[in-house]
Amino acid sequence: VTAAVGIEIAPTVLFTCAAASPACAKVVLTRTDTREQFTATTADATTSRYVFTDLIPATYSVTVTGAGLLQTTNQITVLPGSNASYDLPVGIVQNSVSGLVNGPAPGKTATVGALNGVPVELGHLDTSTTPPTFVTDKGTDGNDLVTSTATNAAGVAGAFSFTTVKNGTYVARYNADLTGHPAKDGYLSVISTSFVNVSSGQATSFPTMQLIRATHSVTLTVSTTDTGDNISGASGVRLVSADDSTFTITPQPVTSAAVPGGGTKYTWAFNAVPSGDWLASITLPAGHFGALAEGSGSEPLTCTAGTKTVAVACTSAAASPVTVSGKPNGHDITEAYTLDEFLASLSVVANPLGSDPDVTPPATVNFTVVDDEATPNTVFADSSFAVSAATPTPPTATFWGATGTTYTASATSAVANWSAAGQTYTSGNPDRPLDLDETGATVKIAFDGVTFTGDATVTLLPPSGSGIDAPPAKTGAVGETVSFATVPFGTGWTVDVTANVHVDAVPGPPPTPASDTPLTGSANFDVTTAAPDTITVTMHA
Repeated sequence: VTAAVGIEIAPTVLFTCAAASPACAKVVLTRTDTREQFTATTADATTSRYVFTDLIPATYSVTVTGAGLLQTTNQITVLPGSNASYDLPVGIVQNSVSGLVNGPAPGKTATVGALNGVPVELGHLDTSTTPPTFVTDKGTDGNDLVTSTATNAAGVAGAFSFTTVKNGTYVARYNADLTGHPAKDGYLSVISTSFVNVSSGQATSFPTMQLIRATHSVTLTVSTTDTGDNISGASGVRLVSADDSTFTITPQPVTSAAVPGGGTKYTWAFNAVPSGDWLASITLPAGHFGALAEGSGSEPLTCTAGTKTVAVACTSAAASPVTVSGKPNGHDITEAYTLDEFLASLSVVANPLGSDPDVTPPATVNFTVVDDEATPNTVFADSSFAVSAATPTPPTATFWGATGTTYTASATSAVANWSAAGQTYTSGNPDRPLDLDETGATVKIAFDGVTFTGDATVTLLPPSGSGIDAPPAKTGAVGETVSFATVPFGTGWTVDVTANVHVDAVPGPPPTPASDTPLTGSANFDVTTAAPDTITVTMHA
């Protein structure tokens, strides 16, 4: 690299040191025949002009020196009464500075190794600012001292080298995002704490620099829509690397805060998450069947359908991971979700027949609740669900259902004469009791034996001591079947039938007037099924 020195000869000789960088500091003329020397230093810092007077025409050697310049000597001839200009090459001192950069590899193990593609700058710190500002210096070629590791140090991973460094003291800045030299993603930028002094064409090295991975915080929030909806017991809250399923990060303990208008926001914070793609996951506490709806800018979660024995588990889809930036600052992430649930209150209430006030209902039923999915999922099941005489407060059991989903309950009893029609639960009707109704039988009475006239009166007598109210008596004609509906189950029922047979008058002798002769019949029976066999009563005179 050269800088030009022009020499203008005049009766009063003027030398101009051309705009070399660094500038010439001193110009010395030495007369070759007498070895007499003439020296000039800059008189004007702006123009770098040097003046020599009283020169005798002769041959001179011109020596130019200056900080950062190679001392050069050239020969000129000063002619009598003439003006002349000369370009003298000036060599600038060039030094080499090298170094190595390494850092932890991406992934779980984070093994430290050489890093290629890391921008490196040489410069100085401007201490007039707080904190001091890094300023990139220029090399002897006038270009910024900027390179990237392994770009000009062939065969050495993570190496960098500068060969146009002027004399001076330098610091290095690593991994700043520069035009033409983008920062290596996933690592922080850092300025060296060590300085290097270079001069006299020497080769100098910086100590090996180890970069630190860029990490950011990831926050996962779930806001419920009901103040009573407590999901602080959620499990499996973690981030899993999309590239390595064994690389997981667990959060800080959950925190919670009230949501204006109702509900609670639950927050899990993940600190120091390395750059890359991550899959978020959370498993809701047992008894919660809502899905997590993502907020604006958050990645969707896919949730499994919950059952009585399997909790709802939600995780990021592989196609929609949580992407943590490798840039150094201002890239923290919040993934926000809403859990829209309602509390379904479950109870079973026994409803005896009005004619059977002393009956003892079953103590328990087999109780099941399913959702309205195409393939229904059992969200609640209890084979010994308690039966109440009235709607209990608090309810016998509860679960948190997803708003917009309909849940259908059914119950079965081991006692044959009790049944439930079913019940549904929605966000609009979350606490309906399921009715367990006592069912009765249809008892049919037929007649044989003596044929009677008119209608017979049929009376059912409940089992002794049962407390069952006798149904109203009914009448029936010969050939008819008399039916009694909703007859309570029991053993020891009796049916009594009374009727008349008409005897025509006999003219005699002796004459016998016409008369009605009473007939009776009875039978014992048990009601143990909803449709017992027809009971036949034989009529006797």
